Amino acid sequence: MRNPYYWKVDPEGNQLPYIDRVTCDLVANTEMIHLKAFSGEIDFQCRRVGGADYTFLKENEDKGDYQVLDWQSGNGGILIWPNLTCKDLVLRKIFQDVRFRKALSLAINREEVNEFCYQGRFEPRQASFVSGSSYFSEEWEKAYAEYDPQRANAFLDEMGLTKRDKEGFRLRPDGKTLSLEVLNIDG
Repeated sequence: MRNPYYWKVDPEGNQLPYIDRVTCDLVANTEMIHLKAFSGEIDFQCRRVGGADYTFLKENEDKGDYQVLDWQSGNGGILIWPNLTCKDLVLRKIFQDVRFRKALSLAINREEVNEFCYQGRFEPRQASFVSGSSYFSEEWEKAYAEYDPQRANAFLDEMGLTKRDKEGFRLRPDGKTLSLEVLNIDG
C-alpha cells in the first residue's frame, strides 16, 4: 500500500513514488516465470532468473510486451571467495596466502565465462566497485583479472606447491591432491 507520509515529491508536487502497491506472486519454478513473462503478467522480475534464461526471455520480448535489462550490480557481480577459516588447517593456510588468491584469479578465463554463460554481454573485470560508484578504482577493476595461467602457476610455485600427483595435479604440503570444492548460491 502507498505510504501517505512518504516525504518526497516530484517537481510538480505529486507525492512519490507513483506506485500504489507491489504484489509478488510465488511460483513453483523458472518455467512458470517464463510463461508469466510471455503472457504479459509480469511487470518486474529480478529473482530466480539468470544467464540461462536470457536467450528465451530476450527472444520473446515483443511477444510478451516486456523488456529485458541487464542488472548493474553495485559490487561487480560474481566472485569466488575462499573460506579463509575452513576447518582443514592445510587448506586454511593455503587460502590465507595472498599468492594463492592471486593465482586463483589469474587462472579464471573471464572472457570464456562471459561468452559461455552471458553471451558476451558483459565486460570481464575484477569483482570490485563499478564505475558509477564513488569507490571505483580502475586499478582494482583490473587487478589480477587477466587470464594468465603461466603467472598463476608461478605464484603457486613461489608458495612451494611444486609437487604433483601422477595425473599432474598439484599436491598440498601434507601430500594430498590440492582440490577445491566450489559451492554456488544462485540468488
